Amino acid sequence: MNKKPKQVDLEQYGIYEWKGRKYESISYVFALVYNVTMKEVNQYLAGYGLNATKYDVLFALKNQNHGKGLSQVKLATHLIVTPGNITKMLDSLANAGYVTRVVNPTSRRENIIKITRKGLELIEEVWPGYDKLLFDIFKHLPEEYHDLMGVALKQWLNNLLDRK
Repeated sequence: MNKKPKQVDLEQYGIYEWKGRKYESISYVFALVYNVTMKEVNQYLAGYGLNATKYDVLFALKNQNHGKGLSQVKLATHLIVTPGNITKMLDSLANAGYVTRVVNPTSRRENIIKITRKGLELIEEVWPGYDKLLFDIFKHLPEEYHDLMGVALKQWLNNLLDRK
């Protein structure tokens, strides 16, 4: 006998599926999943003096452009944050010794942000637990949906980015 999986009562969050507005339900459920995930991720990263956005900055600097650094503008664009927000984050990461700012020799009005050895060591220390946490979070999405969700979310993001 197949047991039907337990369904969360979305009405407790003000989501009324009976209205027939599937896009609204998907949007709110997506936001709830994101919030639950980010709460757990930020709790884990707090033990290292980080939050998800600071971790993303370090991760991008380690993995983008072969470790040669990124301009502050490219970094903000990559992380989908405002230049003002990235400046505050970079100040904090620079004060902790995780990143450096170097004036771009070809454009003196631009800073190149590079991850330091200390930043690389932090990423290496954080990664195993971070990866395990994400695995533990996503194992609650049945595996038969992984490929479909991956394709659907990438297409959704692509469509949203293309409309600008």
